[in-house]
Amino acid sequence: MLNAKHYLVIFLWVIALSNIACAGTIGKQVMASDSFCQQASLKKSQELIRFILNDMSETYIEVGGGGITAIKLTATNTFVVSVSQEERIDQITYELDVDGNCNIKILKRDVTAVTPWQK
Repeated sequence: MLNAKHYLVIFLWVIALSNIACAGTIGKQVMASDSFCQQASLKKSQELIRFILNDMSETYIEVGGGGITAIKLTATNTFVVSVSQEERIDQITYELDVDGNCNIKILKRDVTAVTPWQK
């Protein structure tokens, strides 16, 4: 039986995860390899996905589950990464900016959880 102390610990854990998932790299700029922004769309997508994967390795702390199940481009420079967990799918939405010097910057990162029956 859960008591008030257990609920407090769970609440604090959820708040900590939300803060960690969104902290640190918003606005951070990274120079991508070569001048990918001057190349074909496929090369640009590859570099942006590499950037996202590198960011997730630093910011996404969930363990377990089934790993990344999808990376989807939903708008220009906006990607949704789906990560399978036991009873939910975490979706991390990245809105990126690429400047004229090929620097990649995170404009926005949102983390949401979707249960399979909500799709």
